[in-house]
Amino acid sequence: MAMTVAQLLQGLVEHVAHGAVCVSGISLSSQTIQPGYAFVALGRGHDFIPEAVSKEASVILCEQAPSESLTTPVIVLENLSTHCGELAARFYQIANSDCHIIGVTGTNGKTSVSTFCRQIWLEMGLKAVNLGTTGVEGAWSAPLAHTTPEPI
Repeated sequence: MAMTVAQLLQGLVEHVAHGAVCVSGISLSSQTIQPGYAFVALGRGHDFIPEAVSKEASVILCEQAPSESLTTPVIVLENLSTHCGELAARFYQIANSDCHIIGVTGTNGKTSVSTFCRQIWLEMGLKAVNLGTTGVEGAWSAPLAHTTPEPI
């Protein structure tokens, strides 16, 4: 899966500099950057821009331009953190209409409630996944590093 920076940022910025640059992945963590990935540097992510560049990120997306000059293209987007879900959905080609999300909050019973919802939806013939302290369970499974994962 790959797309250009222009495709990834369509509608988010008026003029996309470096629009022809190819993006083969997207990550919020410099530790997972591979050659061709877009590095989304949120908050302290600025501290890890040099690592992403050394790992051959194809583009750096950030809310403020880094103070140092880089050979890797940098694109500054206001309120980048609010667009992370949209960037992930666009890159992984997940239409909003394909996905319904609920959140379960409270002190006790969140895992049970989300598991019950997933089981009900599966019985209804719907693909369903729940995320939480037990990882990702359902139509696909995976371990989680955090109970509330990042959107990308």
